[in-house]
Amino acid sequence: MAPPKPNQPKPGASGGSTLKRLKDNLKKAGVIGVKTSKKIAKSTTPARKSNLAQRADEVLKSIRSKNPFEQKVNRTKHDVLGRKLKGSRGQPGLTRQKGLETRKDALLKDLASRHKVGSFVDRRIGENNPNLSAEEKMMLRWTKEKQKSASRKKSHFSIDDDDAHGGNNSLGGLTHLGQSIDELANFDDFGPSDDEYDGALSKEFVNQALFGGGEANKHKTKADIMKELIAKAKFHKAERQRIKEENEEMRVELDEELDAIRGLLMDKKTNPPPPASGAPAAAPVGNDDDAFDQIVRELKFDKRAKPTDRTKTEDEIAAEEKERLERLERQRLRRMNGDSDDDSNDERGGGFRQRRLKRKKEEERAAAAGARDGSDSDASLGSDDQDGDDEMPLTYRDGVLINKSVFVKSRNRPAASDSEEDESDAEGDDSDDAEDEDDDGSDLASDDEEVGQEHEFSASEDEDDQPKSGKLHLTEEERTAMMAQALAELPYTFPAPASQAEFDLFVRGRSAADIKTLMERFRAIYHPSLGEGNKERQGKVLSFLLRHLFTQDGSAATARGTFDTLYPVLIDMIKAHTLAAAQWASDTLAALMSAPGGTFRPAQLLTFKLLLRVFSASDFHHAVVTPLLVVLAHYLATHPPRSVADATVGLFVVALCLDAQEQSKRWLPEAFNYTTALVAAYSTVTADVNKFPTTTAESLPTASANLGAAPSRLPLDGVTGGKAKRSAAHASLLLMALRTLARFDSLYHAALPSVPELNAPVLATLRALPDSKMHADLLTQRDAVASSMQEHADRVAKTRSVLQLQKHRPVAIAAKEPEYEAHYSLDRRDNPDHIDKEAEKLKAQYKKEKKGAIRELRRDAEFLAAARVQEQKRKDREYEAKMKRVMGRLGDEVGELNKAERASKRLKKF
Repeated sequence: MAPPKPNQPKPGASGGSTLKRLKDNLKKAGVIGVKTSKKIAKSTTPARKSNLAQRADEVLKSIRSKNPFEQKVNRTKHDVLGRKLKGSRGQPGLTRQKGLETRKDALLKDLASRHKVGSFVDRRIGENNPNLSAEEKMMLRWTKEKQKSASRKKSHFSIDDDDAHGGNNSLGGLTHLGQSIDELANFDDFGPSDDEYDGALSKEFVNQALFGGGEANKHKTKADIMKELIAKAKFHKAERQRIKEENEEMRVELDEELDAIRGLLMDKKTNPPPPASGAPAAAPVGNDDDAFDQIVRELKFDKRAKPTDRTKTEDEIAAEEKERLERLERQRLRRMNGDSDDDSNDERGGGFRQRRLKRKKEEERAAAAGARDGSDSDASLGSDDQDGDDEMPLTYRDGVLINKSVFVKSRNRPAASDSEEDESDAEGDDSDDAEDEDDDGSDLASDDEEVGQEHEFSASEDEDDQPKSGKLHLTEEERTAMMAQALAELPYTFPAPASQAEFDLFVRGRSAADIKTLMERFRAIYHPSLGEGNKERQGKVLSFLLRHLFTQDGSAATARGTFDTLYPVLIDMIKAHTLAAAQWASDTLAALMSAPGGTFRPAQLLTFKLLLRVFSASDFHHAVVTPLLVVLAHYLATHPPRSVADATVGLFVVALCLDAQEQSKRWLPEAFNYTTALVAAYSTVTADVNKFPTTTAESLPTASANLGAAPSRLPLDGVTGGKAKRSAAHASLLLMALRTLARFDSLYHAALPSVPELNAPVLATLRALPDSKMHADLLTQRDAVASSMQEHADRVAKTRSVLQLQKHRPVAIAAKEPEYEAHYSLDRRDNPDHIDKEAEKLKAQYKKEKKGAIRELRRDAEFLAAARVQEQKRKDREYEAKMKRVMGRLGDEVGELNKAERASKRLKKF
């Protein structure tokens, strides 16, 4: 860059001193000096003081911005053309002044409003602008109000506003058929109104009226558009009227073809046989009126729909079931005390059931009599047409017609007795209402009245149908038998057991079916919706029931029968109270792990199976299933079978483990080793301890095993019988072990890549089994298992990948050429890592913002401290001035007092 010319003056050196240049600028701006403008001299209106002050501030700002003493220039070592550096020139004074003004507006207001709860902010237009006069403020507010009222458009769609505001209505008011509505006197000539009109317009009309159309050079007025709307509305109305007439014609045609259509719907009747020779000719067929009457009769006697009740909620069903059980318990207690009433008679089948059967027979006889007498039916039909309002209504209860026989018989009686039948029906309805309001739930009294009313009409036909009311007179033997039977019955309601001992005492000596019935009744009585705390009671009873089943000492058949009977109830209760069942299972399994016992009993095994059925066994960790699998694996590892019964229990435990791994397919080495070692016990070759890490092969005695016997089902509690049966049980045990190996192979052959290594010792053991001593079923099962395991092992060995060392990428050859960057800069920090570069940029930005925030906070603190000092100085000055005024006043008063005393002394001297 060229050096400056020597004749150029330096900034701030020419034009005199800085003070002289400042005065010249103020004179040019008209702030100081004599004003010689003719315009200003001739102006009669004095300028406002606020305008002059504003103008002076603007001039001072413009002059102040050019003050070289308030500018800061950062010199660069080299000047580069076209380069603009940020921060090369600044105005610290102006920046400081702006900061002070900002702090005065913000911090001083906050400081003044500190420790003050309420504040009022005046948001009126122009109120915070000191440069506006009162008239200008009022004008701005009035203008804003007019703009708001104009934007609302209140009278845009009002017809009266055009006349009121002098507007021109091109439509000339509302019209109909080209005539004003005000001139119309008769509104009845407009034709029928159509409520079905939905106001929709056709697509063509919308396109023409709203989106163009019509003549190219003619602009449609609003009157033309309204005329087209009216014409289109008339056209659509005529179309709807035409469609309505067509539908009416079609309905008339369908009415005329009713007979033909009904003939297709009705069943086709067979033609009667031709009359024999010499027989009189048949009567001619009736006319159309007779056919119509026949159709009406068929429709009248058609089966009517039965009214049904709404579907009840679960809480309502539970409440009704509890009421039913309480009612049955009261009846049982009365029978235990030897009291026989109507309810007990109904339970024994001697009252209500007999009356219901008699009522059904009566309805069948009345229906047969009505079908035989056709002429009487026609006569009754005519009377019904004349006196239809006096017909007796049907009465239903729970969807069942209870006065059908009375209704059918009333058609065969004279019309004079209709009123009596209506009275009897009314009495029956009253009895129904009384029955519905009965809180005890007994409906026998109202049933007696209804049946008695029905039999009043048929007493002459069958007098034996009249039931006998009142209590039955029982003999002493019948009463004793009834009391014994009631005592033997299961209670319908009972208190909830509070402990395990109470529950065991309650179910002692009862069968599984009785326990199931009691649990069902318990769930109905203590339903969670019927009272607070019932859910906790059901959870406790569920744990009592599980503990009772878990500690049973019966045989395997007894335990299986008990669990099969109680399985539905157990499943429902465990699903309803999962937490209670899980807590009991956790406590039980913890006790088994802390103090393991001997062989599992059948009841315990069935309980384990129930837990695996209820809880999820595929979870990675489960609060019940995971401890259960640990207990089962510990049992297989520490309880070698010493007999066939122990081996049977062990295989059952292995089956439970396989059931739990159907989905997750996790490997259980204890179960696999137990099964393979059990098969190796029957092999002719001594098992290798390293291949089967268990003592099962050495513990199970197989010297007297009879593998040639036919296999059969083995019970869990062992084989009972002589030595021959115990020897033959080994064949069944080996068959179970082979089937278990088949399950292992089918479950894990696709899940484990180590299948060849796992199957190799098992295949060797299977080939070493004595073929000559084994039954045909055992040989078949052995060959099937061996071939399947060999096939799966070969397949996995071919498809699996061999373990190899980790492959690394080849190391690149070190480059000898220097790295060259086209846009290199010393000012830029070069970091090849993009993440590190962004992190450094963020750190730098954070550091910069932090420094700025600290600087602003420091300046705010300094400003507030200075403001507090100024405020304290002001208060001190006010206090000092006040004290001076007070002390001066006191001095004046003291001087006056001394003056008065001196005057009084002078008076005393004289």
